Amino acid sequence: MEDLSIRKKVVVIASRPLYEPALHNRIIPFMKLLRQRYEVCLVCPEHVDNSQLLPAGVILEEVPMAGHRPRNFVKRAFIESSNSLALLRHARRIQADVFLITIPSMFLAFMAPLILRGCKAILDVRDLSWEYLADVHLLQRVSKRIFQTAFRRCLGFFHAVTVANRAQLSYVQEVCREATPSLLVSNGIQLSRFESLGGMECPSDGLQVTYIGNVGLAQSLDTLIDAARQLPDARFTIVGTGLDFERVSQLVARYQLKNVRLTGRVSWQSVLGFYRQSDILYAQLAPDYSGAVPSKLYEYLATGKYIIYGGEGEAATLLSSFENYQLIPPCDTDALVSAIRACANKPCKGKLSMANRESIRAQHIREQTAKRLITAVDAISGLK
Repeated sequence: MEDLSIRKKVVVIASRPLYEPALHNRIIPFMKLLRQRYEVCLVCPEHVDNSQLLPAGVILEEVPMAGHRPRNFVKRAFIESSNSLALLRHARRIQADVFLITIPSMFLAFMAPLILRGCKAILDVRDLSWEYLADVHLLQRVSKRIFQTAFRRCLGFFHAVTVANRAQLSYVQEVCREATPSLLVSNGIQLSRFESLGGMECPSDGLQVTYIGNVGLAQSLDTLIDAARQLPDARFTIVGTGLDFERVSQLVARYQLKNVRLTGRVSWQSVLGFYRQSDILYAQLAPDYSGAVPSKLYEYLATGKYIIYGGEGEAATLLSSFENYQLIPPCDTDALVSAIRACANKPCKGKLSMANRESIRAQHIREQTAKRLITAVDAISGLK
């Protein structure tokens, strides 16, 4: 039996339970690679599915949370800060050589220098969530400035900062001014999922438009609902759940849209079925979120199917190196309707791009990009 007592330990601290796809997809490759060289412990909010999703050999430490995230900004900030404090205090009781803190919960980053004082830590930035606060609202504008300052001040505590895309890298490097090493560990798709998305075909009858991912405020799925109202002969499926799911469901019911289906959260095998049934894969980020890249875009590209993306900024830059897609302005129903109609009447319906798949294989397999993080952990822990 392996003697873990002589191995160095890495504690991963996450503000969400493992069942949340964006978190799961980001840190599972990290933990699998770290497990080959370290004893690994995950500290995260308790959830019934955590243990089932945990990689073999990783220790799980679950922490009770204060409650669900409300839509109200002030209440959500209070709950997230309280939960972050609980997670950090729990993690501090564990003897570790390196702490890996993964956010979008900014409060984990802000509080880490206080709770983990004297420890070695890496900050993994999956999202710059405070940058999405609206400047038009006084409370959010003031809070945004406070959070920007807090982030700038906390960075000096961390031995390294990893980010998910080039826009985030530029942001962190500007804030750090080389005081803290920063490196790009881009998102992508796990190799096993990439392989399962091969051999896709497109249905021959009708037109199926599918959205797969988080149903949140950033996605502004009103645009898709409004397009469905104008295209009664097309079928629309929204796969996933999130903070905005209830409101989107109410919109579908209000307009009595028989051509829109909401599935809620489903298994990966079910997701594969929805991919196979789709002619068009749709995604969107509202203008305030232009610095982010929806992680589902990598899955979309790995299918080879036609993509319509409503957005700008970093995700648009990513797509520019691929093919078989249409970029439209975000939150523009008319542009979305026109793009769907154009696809229905052109060869793009039923076309698969093997070039997209090969590009994803070559550049965006998570197990490959995650090796950069392992190198950083090795340097900080002193492991040769």
